[in-house]
Amino acid sequence: MNTGGALSEENPTEPRSTEGTGDHGPDTTTPSGAASGDQAEATVVTSVASPWPGTDPDVTADEARDATESTESTESTVTTDTVPATDPEATVRTAVVRPDSGEAGADAGPEPGDSGDGGDAERTALLGAVAADVVPERGAAGVGGSGADSGGEPGESGEPGDSGEAGGTDGAGDAGGAGDAERTALLGVVAADVVPERGAAGVGGSGADSGGEPGESGEPGDSGEAGGTDGAGDAGGAGDAERTALLGVVAADVVPERGAAGVGGSGADSGGEPGESGEPGDSGEAGGTDGAGDAGGAGDAERTAWLGAVAAGPTPDHGTETGSGTDPDTPAESAAASAVDSTVSRHRLVARLRKAGVVAGAVAGALALLYALDLLVTSGDVVRGTTIAGADVGGLDRAEAERHLRDTVGPRLDEPIQLSAAGTMQALDPTAVDLTVDWAATLDIATDQPLNPVTRIASFFTTRETGVVSRVDDERLAAAVERVRSEVDREAAEGTVRFDGVRPVPVDPVPGRRLDVAATTDLILRHWAGPGPLRLPVATIPVLTTPQSVQDALRRIAAPAVSAPVTVHGDGADAQLPPAAIARSLTFAPGRDGTLRPRIDQDVLAKAAGPALADTEKRGRDARFSFQGTKKVSIEPSRPGREIDWNATFAGLPDVLAREDRRAVTAKYTERPAALTTEEARALGIREVIGEFTTGGFAYDSGINIRVVAEEVDGAVVKPGETFSLNGYTGPRGTEQGYIAAGVIKEGAPSRAVGGGISQFATTLYNAAYFAGMRDTEHKEHSYYISRYPEAREATVFQNPDGSSVIDLKFTNDAQTGVVIQTIWTPSDITVRLWGTKRYEVESVTGERHSYTSPQTITKPAGNCSPSSGSSGFTSSDTRIIRDAETGEEIRRETRTVVYNPQPRIVCEEPEPEEPEESEEPAEPEGAGQPSGSAQPDG
Repeated sequence: MNTGGALSEENPTEPRSTEGTGDHGPDTTTPSGAASGDQAEATVVTSVASPWPGTDPDVTADEARDATESTESTESTVTTDTVPATDPEATVRTAVVRPDSGEAGADAGPEPGDSGDGGDAERTALLGAVAADVVPERGAAGVGGSGADSGGEPGESGEPGDSGEAGGTDGAGDAGGAGDAERTALLGVVAADVVPERGAAGVGGSGADSGGEPGESGEPGDSGEAGGTDGAGDAGGAGDAERTALLGVVAADVVPERGAAGVGGSGADSGGEPGESGEPGDSGEAGGTDGAGDAGGAGDAERTAWLGAVAAGPTPDHGTETGSGTDPDTPAESAAASAVDSTVSRHRLVARLRKAGVVAGAVAGALALLYALDLLVTSGDVVRGTTIAGADVGGLDRAEAERHLRDTVGPRLDEPIQLSAAGTMQALDPTAVDLTVDWAATLDIATDQPLNPVTRIASFFTTRETGVVSRVDDERLAAAVERVRSEVDREAAEGTVRFDGVRPVPVDPVPGRRLDVAATTDLILRHWAGPGPLRLPVATIPVLTTPQSVQDALRRIAAPAVSAPVTVHGDGADAQLPPAAIARSLTFAPGRDGTLRPRIDQDVLAKAAGPALADTEKRGRDARFSFQGTKKVSIEPSRPGREIDWNATFAGLPDVLAREDRRAVTAKYTERPAALTTEEARALGIREVIGEFTTGGFAYDSGINIRVVAEEVDGAVVKPGETFSLNGYTGPRGTEQGYIAAGVIKEGAPSRAVGGGISQFATTLYNAAYFAGMRDTEHKEHSYYISRYPEAREATVFQNPDGSSVIDLKFTNDAQTGVVIQTIWTPSDITVRLWGTKRYEVESVTGERHSYTSPQTITKPAGNCSPSSGSSGFTSSDTRIIRDAETGEEIRRETRTVVYNPQPRIVCEEPEPEEPEESEEPAEPEGAGQPSGSAQPDG
């Protein structure tokens, strides 16, 4: 069906003329047609190359739909012929009709008009379809029915049809009466696809075709029923639906933003020649007020459809012919033309998007299919691009991959593993650490197919080394890695300048390095089976200095510093700092900026300059306590001193050392108050002896050491709350401090060592503090019992050669008053007294010996062997009972249990000499509790 008129039978490619349209009802616009009897010219619309089906009543709905879909992009041009018309002001117009956008005729009033009176249902169907999509938000205009074609020649219209019923109020009229259902279905299909989101308009039934010649219509159809209220009417009844479908499609998309205009019915064609218009149809009712006039009266539906196309207005891209007295460029015409182009563009865009979506979906589906097939085909195989220990096994099945690995990798598994780290090469024997490959676990990892599609695609172009899964003795491997670490690790060494005598020598910085033990262990376990050496991860420890900063320090500081001596000016005397002393005192340290900064050991320089300036100083003196017997104590007053402040004196020395002239500094003096002033000494409450103990029986050489330590400790003050430490107070006890070699016990046998005998002084001091009621902070008994000491109430001490403490004696003064230690030495004994304010009376109770142990016999070679009869070991205890000195009330008891080891019996290989004089009392030099292999002073 074409959109304007049927093709000529003689020349199917040429359109036949459609007779003049009927008049519109009262309206503000120019009527689109006039009666053929008038002398003026009326507009006759013709169609060229219409893609729509012809007026053949045998065309089915499916055929119509197929024709519609196949010509979506085809454009039909509507042209105008000039015919006589009764209206002298008739307008000659041109319109364009596209197959995807039907156009409704009629004048567009301000508001939607009511529908016309009853008429032919074909027109009702047409304008119902038009209204359904013209104004999506409003009710459709009522539509008049078309007139019947009463047997005229082809192109002649029938008599006017009855007018349609009044239109509804919500967008779509109810369906018309009975009609041809097949064509009605066609119209529904067309409407459903044109506007898929909207309900189809109600369709009036078409008139029956009463057997006229081709192109002749039947009698007028019954009028359509009243419009519905929700956007889609019921289907129409029987009738000629073909033309109805045409105009529904045309109107559905023409002006989506406007209401459809009311359409007048077409006049009947009473037998004129082809191309001549019939008599005018009945006029339509008056137009509404919201954009669409009321429907016209009855007339030929075909002309009504083309009248709708004409009324929609010209398209922007076509010219317009105007008749006399009419302006074609009205706002309604411009809006309609813009709507046409907008709709066409929208449908073309939708079509393109649909096509792109179909293509994209097809591609995605194909890729998904390929992905699934790839997963299925490779399941159980080694992942593509995989290498294990350097062997390419990608794509092989599991069994084949294992055979290949055993053939290529297996022979390497017993060879030493080469480890490369920081330029060094080391070898690791895999058998020494029980290192083997777990082939099953290795292939489990290699055949684990990745699900990520990107990874699977990349596997076609890349390779990956998965390594092996290993079994190993963890402890042995850790020990092996530790040995490698000890060879690789190196501490960072900053650059510096040292002195060879007085000659400065540059030392460049050396960065450090550190083996990453955890990463090394993992690397060995995963890649030891591969070819070539393993490069171990070694971190570099950076340094701040550079060789250049070392050279700068040497040139600017070190070389000038030892170029000449420096003079120290004191009060009345000068001292010289020779270059050798300066070199010994000068060192360098890196700054944050990497430069080397000088550091001066002021004690070295003070010793060098001190003797020459000693007479310029005045030594201070602390307050001292002097004792007469056991009852009287006096205080020697303190005296402040005036000494050189060496820190202040040498503060500006770095600048002086960098100069070649004016190399001198001035000594700075400071007042040095006494550590214990007279007033502080009086406040300590030192009034009487609070604890005392005496021991004797030491050898001559041991006695010398006891005297030296006693002189150091004599007069020591322990303030309230302070803890006294024997090792801490005396410091190192070596030959430089006046100590000599004396008897000690080593490995259970008598021996000699510097400082022997100090433990006897420690035992004496411990007992004095014991009876003074001091709190026992730290002490240790001898390992072997010595009979001249009380059981479980004695102590030993020991130091390393550098003076650091190993076994110490400590007690704390927990009184409110101070304590002063007095020592009294004689060649035969040593006495220690603690002075203070007496608080307690202390009693010692020794427990019974028990748990005896027998000594073992040790045979030693002759030479330095000293035979000994040995002694038994046993367990004993001591209980200290503390009572209040004034009331005698017991305050607390403290029990200490001690286990003494048996002293071994020493047998020499030569005949045993006579027993020593004190064989019945095996003397244990102090320090007998020292660990095996160490010497401990004896008492």
